[in-house]
Amino acid sequence: MELKSLHYFVRIAELGSITRAAAHLQIAQPALTRHVQRLEEEVDAALFTRANRGVRLTEAGLKLFENAQRILREVERVGDEIRAHRAHPSGKIILGVTPTLCPVVVPELFARMRRHYPLVELKVVHAGTVRLEEFVTAGLVDLALLAEISKSRLIASTRLALEEMVLVTRPGARPPGVVSVEELTARR
Repeated sequence: MELKSLHYFVRIAELGSITRAAAHLQIAQPALTRHVQRLEEEVDAALFTRANRGVRLTEAGLKLFENAQRILREVERVGDEIRAHRAHPSGKIILGVTPTLCPVVVPELFARMRRHYPLVELKVVHAGTVRLEEFVTAGLVDLALLAEISKSRLIASTRLALEEMVLVTRPGARPPGVVSVEELTARR
């Protein structure tokens, strides 16, 4: 049974008239009648009898009406719960962070999470990059913040930021410009 057909059926039963229900639902009367006919075919019983200026529920119609109301209320309740959950997410997130990033990222992250998602519990796990990658693939953490990541088909990664690295020297110790890897290794 289609929910739309049940909704139409309930509206007809409540208003006691296909004509009034069609006007209320803003649907053509023949289309509404077809929905009722399909329902009657599915349950193999007449749902309405004609009455003065409208329709009345049959015994089968009354049974369907009671159940259809309950079903539609449940569907509406589930929709409300999902919308409420989307508006106010809740649950537990386990975040893996390297020890070097932890003091930089975590305090602000906790503050924002408390402000914007108060029903979400955030747990932080510290470990090195290799261990955190293993934790992600094993499902021990939900996500991880890493300075770099190996190329793995088991992990989906998204770059959050680019960090500029600088070499600090005394004035005149080297020419200005980009520092090559060779120059860094020669400075050991």
